[in-house]
Amino acid sequence: MKFILSTSLILASLFFSHFNTKEVSPFEIEVQRNGDSVKMKCTEGCKWTELKFELKGKNPMVINESGVYKKTTYTGEPDVSFAFYVNDLPDGLEFESINGTAWGKLSFQINPSKSMYLDETGVSMIRQK
Repeated sequence: MKFILSTSLILASLFFSHFNTKEVSPFEIEVQRNGDSVKMKCTEGCKWTELKFELKGKNPMVINESGVYKKTTYTGEPDVSFAFYVNDLPDGLEFESINGTAWGKLSFQINPSKSMYLDETGVSMIRQK
């Protein structure tokens, strides 16, 4: 009986861990913000090296390995390794994962004279890679 119970628990654990596993793709992006202007420099995992865009109020943008898109016109790209929304906050930015990250949603305050570093595991004031 103990053998059947332990085998059942192991199988259930393997079954549910398969569905909870996120496919994570390595990337690193330096993020700067000055007013409504956002500047990003990708040092790993992107087809682009630098992006600049305006972020005003409730008009989120989508960032992926190929570039930047308005959320309202983004239809998705099936083969991108990572993608996330960028939302405006009064004193910072919020990122919401679409795919390819270990995080679901991140938000942070950002000083115009400072850079933040965003990667597949989170956000930091110090470059991780």
